[in-house]
Amino acid sequence: MNENNSSNKELIDESKLDIEQNNFQEAINKLIPLYDGKEGFPVTTLLTKCYFFNKQLIDAKKVAYDNVNDFLRSFSDFKLLILVLVKNKEFIKSREIVEQIHYLSKEWYDISINVINKEEKIVLENEPAYLKNVSNDFYHMSFNKNLYEQKETLLKGEKLPINKFVNYTKYLLLDPFVQENIKSELIDTLRKINYQDTISIRWIDDDVYSVNMKELKPLSKLDSYNKIMSKLDDDYSNKNPILYLKVKSYFEYQSITLYPLNEQIIKNVDDWYNLSIDLFLSNKNNKFTKKNNYYKLISLIINKFDEIN
Repeated sequence: MNENNSSNKELIDESKLDIEQNNFQEAINKLIPLYDGKEGFPVTTLLTKCYFFNKQLIDAKKVAYDNVNDFLRSFSDFKLLILVLVKNKEFIKSREIVEQIHYLSKEWYDISINVINKEEKIVLENEPAYLKNVSNDFYHMSFNKNLYEQKETLLKGEKLPINKFVNYTKYLLLDPFVQENIKSELIDTLRKINYQDTISIRWIDDDVYSVNMKELKPLSKLDSYNKIMSKLDDDYSNKNPILYLKVKSYFEYQSITLYPLNEQIIKNVDDWYNLSIDLFLSNKNNKFTKKNNYYKLISLIINKFDEIN
């Protein structure tokens, strides 16, 4: 062990002693230089613990968010992570994380869900003003026309207890003025928290579609998405790297906009891909009429993409 490692270990041991004696600020003062120096576990979990018990909840959340994997080594650390999140009212994010460990440990899962439920109940019973303000902003998300403002409102909505979040999300998915990318993210969030019921979404073509949440896969697991990205890599990544980045950015946006209906809409990947390339790069179309569904949908998505770029 070199001198620097030995010094770091001494500071970590001293900070542990400070924590045992409830001298959290002293421990923080020792741990911050190590954390800033990119020292990993156990500095990350110890610093989070100190911030948490020192009632510096935002600081605790930031360190925890940036180092989630460090909290998977023991249940005491994992429970600390969940406590940090729920005390910051990050109810939906905490549920997303807990669902990820569902199949690793039923005990961890059950205890963590109980922690979240308990904290949500406290907020529901004791913070009516908070619930009213956040619910009102989330429910009226479409008052903000800008994509980025709607994204900020979505993040606020994720700080609602699960029942309120789900109920308002169902409404927002039918709101014609909520951006398609936001609707896609809302649905993916329902998937991440293991919501199982069928939901309805008013989509970019103004039709209403049903989505069976039990069967919904993440975007990265969809065949059409992976085939399109593979074709894109083959056609552009080595031949024209700059153009590749431009086209890839569009196809990522397109795929998110389509989600969760990608497989339902894209029946022929080659036709969809070729028409998308033609319309996006040159606004030319030598195969499809403007009445063709692919043409109409791709044109709509390109117009949306151009609005934010």
